[in-house]
Amino acid sequence: KHDSALRNVFSKTFVRLINWLSDQKIRHNTSMFRIVSGRTIRELRRFGEYEQSLTGLMALVNFPTTTVPVTSGTRRTGETKYSFLQQINFAVGFLLGFTTKPLRLISTIGLVVAAISFTYLAVVLVQALMGGVHVLGWASLVSLMMFLSGVQLLALGTIGEYVGRIFLESKRRPLYIVEETIGEFDNT
Repeated sequence: KHDSALRNVFSKTFVRLINWLSDQKIRHNTSMFRIVSGRTIRELRRFGEYEQSLTGLMALVNFPTTTVPVTSGTRRTGETKYSFLQQINFAVGFLLGFTTKPLRLISTIGLVVAAISFTYLAVVLVQALMGGVHVLGWASLVSLMMFLSGVQLLALGTIGEYVGRIFLESKRRPLYIVEETIGEFDNT
C-alpha cells in the first residue's frame, strides 16, 4: 500500500497491541476487502452486535481462509474519507469489543503496587525499630497511600472483570460455530 510512513507505523503498532491484548489474532497489512462464502455470511449474521467489527468477527468465525497478494496503486483522484480519528475509534472499538485483558492488567498492576508498598512498609517499620528513620511519618504515610492505591486498583480491576463478562455475555455471541456436519443431523 502507498500509505504514509506514520500511518504504517501506527498500523503495525495497532496490530501488535491487538495481538498482545486480545484473544483474536489479526495480520498486518491485510485489507478489509473480502470475498466470503455463503456459510460465512450465515455465521456472521448470527452475531447480533450493534457495533460489529468485521475483522474481529471473521477471526471468531475462523473458517478456512487464504490471502491474495495485491499490489495497490496510488489514488488518482479524491482522498480517503477514513480519517485518523476514525481509525483510532476503530482500534478502541476492536479492543473494547474483543478483549478483557486490559482489565486483568489493571488488577495485576494493583496487586503488584499493593505488594511493593506492603514490602516497603515492612522495611520502614524495621528501620523505625532500629532508629534509622530521619523524617517521622513520611515513609509510613507514603507506603500506606501506595498500598491503598494498589488495593483500589485491584478492586477496580475485579469489578471491571465482572462488568467485562457481563458486556461479553450481552453480545450473545454464538458459543460454537460448526464448520461441517457428518451424517444426519436434525436441528429442530
